[in-house]
Amino acid sequence: MVAMLLTVISISYSLEIWHFYGAGCGHCSRMEPFLEYLEEKYNVTVKRYEVYFNASNNELFQKTAQAYGTEVRGVPTTFIDTNVYVGESEEIENQIEKKVISCLKGGCVSPADMLSGNETISYDNNQNNSCL
Repeated sequence: MVAMLLTVISISYSLEIWHFYGAGCGHCSRMEPFLEYLEEKYNVTVKRYEVYFNASNNELFQKTAQAYGTEVRGVPTTFIDTNVYVGESEEIENQIEKKVISCLKGGCVSPADMLSGNETISYDNNQNNSCL
């Protein structure tokens, strides 16, 4: 009798989300509980950048949008993989969560890599309801 040994290799992908918001923006503040939910449920990293009162964050926002081939259209704006989500709504949250799940299963390009032009998958062992 021949015994077969199967080895399952599990690759764990990490995910970094960049989220640009404005202090005092109602749509932005309504997005915060959802971002916290993603961090807790999926163990993802959400980097938050306030752009109304922080000039360097605003500059990063402009450069990131340019790297993604788009323009700044308002906040909140969230960058995941090669996708940009502008605004806050249940539909946008559903799209973001689906993208998070997809990235954790198969890997995604990080916003930092998009910005640097090094679009590699990172791994580890609509403009609705936005503020201008």
